[in-house]
Amino acid sequence: DPSTLAEMEPMTYNTLRHVFRRGAKVGAVCLYTTGVSLIDQELRTISTEMGKTYGVDYVFLGYKPYPAIVISAMGQDFRNPFPRDYAGNDTDSLPLMKGIKNYGSVKFVLNISATSGVDFWIQYGSTRYNFPLALGVTAVMASDYYSYLQSKQIFGLIGGLKGAAEYETLM
Repeated sequence: DPSTLAEMEPMTYNTLRHVFRRGAKVGAVCLYTTGVSLIDQELRTISTEMGKTYGVDYVFLGYKPYPAIVISAMGQDFRNPFPRDYAGNDTDSLPLMKGIKNYGSVKFVLNISATSGVDFWIQYGSTRYNFPLALGVTAVMASDYYSYLQSKQIFGLIGGLKGAAEYETLM
């Protein structure tokens, strides 16, 4: 959300550029109302910069409340909580979503968040559905998640603006 934009936006831009350079597809969701317009703007900015097409290279499914319920429902079928994308398109009409059902259809999940939503992705997402999870969090939150990285419950951790700068340097 706007209060953590300075830390979160650089890691969002860097990771989007990275996955688009590798030819990967991106599906984004938002589980907090204050981040919806920011995510939409960031996706549009980087996809335009990288020459990517909406519906083919990336989709933004939008916002739904109650993160634990949404994350759990996506484990069954992404269409359960998101029958339509942020723009109001039928999710099944998007070429990117053809053959994509649930977490078993994706390579990994990256959660970039400065909220308790991080814990929801660990508890209700990766623990239950066993998908690879990486996190981007604020610097003050990062120390809470190093143990998940060491135990391999997550495979990556970007910690704050310093982590975003290190990631950008690596890219």
